[in-house]
Amino acid sequence: MVLDIFTPEGCFGINFPHFMIGHSYARPLRPALHSVSPESSFLELEYPYLVTGDFNIQNSATAPSRLLFSKEEQESAHYFAQAADLGFTLLNTLGIYTRFLFTGTHRLCTIDLAFANIHIFLSFRSWDASSLPSTGPTIPQL
Repeated sequence: MVLDIFTPEGCFGINFPHFMIGHSYARPLRPALHSVSPESSFLELEYPYLVTGDFNIQNSATAPSRLLFSKEEQESAHYFAQAADLGFTLLNTLGIYTRFLFTGTHRLCTIDLAFANIHIFLSFRSWDASSLPSTGPTIPQL
């Protein structure tokens, strides 16, 4: 989903009269594919573009001290490579998890990501998803 915005005066303290906000929900498909490709998520544009979404991928760029399985790194590598190739920067605060699963078979992870291209990146001082609700199942209140 993409929101294409035109504002003659510019916004975010920049003079671009046009910017886009994209949102992806990439469901994992097997083997090692996702319902939304990196090429669909990250576009080379000459104006500000913010990409957010539940990418359902895990990468050491979001939590450098966390050990990931090689499969997790492989699945996310294409997204992070496409983003880097097109000049996008990850906005997520390192080490802030966005999915909290309360079972013995799942781990905390950061699968909800935000990237900004070079035209809008400097407009962000920080991006902290810690106040957002978890994307995982919640514990029932007793």
